[in-house]
Amino acid sequence: MEYEDKVSMEDMEEVTVVVHGTSPVVNDREVKTDAAPMSPEAPYQSPPSSKDELPENVIKLEVSADGWNPSEFTVQVDSPITIFVSSVDSFTHVFKFEDPSLSAVAIGVSPGENRVITFNAPSEPGEYSFRCDIPGHTRRGEVGKMIVN
Repeated sequence: MEYEDKVSMEDMEEVTVVVHGTSPVVNDREVKTDAAPMSPEAPYQSPPSSKDELPENVIKLEVSADGWNPSEFTVQVDSPITIFVSSVDSFTHVFKFEDPSLSAVAIGVSPGENRVITFNAPSEPGEYSFRCDIPGHTRRGEVGKMIVN
């Protein structure tokens, strides 16, 4: 289902699409980052995409059995965020935040695959831990944090 099917035409005048195929950031209204992943209210990930198609301000994360690179990034309170996740090994990985306020933000990538998701940063400053949600991957070090200023 296309995003346009989920919002009214009035809302469409207030959106910013950062990367084609991802859910746009809806300006001036709360984005449901605390919904169930993949629910109609949640931001959704792009189809497989290329790093070459990304704007400069996209946060680019690589994940492998060795962990996330970079394992930390900083964003501004309430700002639109676009994250590009690239699996650079032969494993499937799932980017997921620990904080329930960001439970809807999830990106799954197959081996060698790249995907993107766009959402609004939390309104509260702080550190928000993320991990690979595949069993056993967190224990081997696939963890990181998003710092919100």
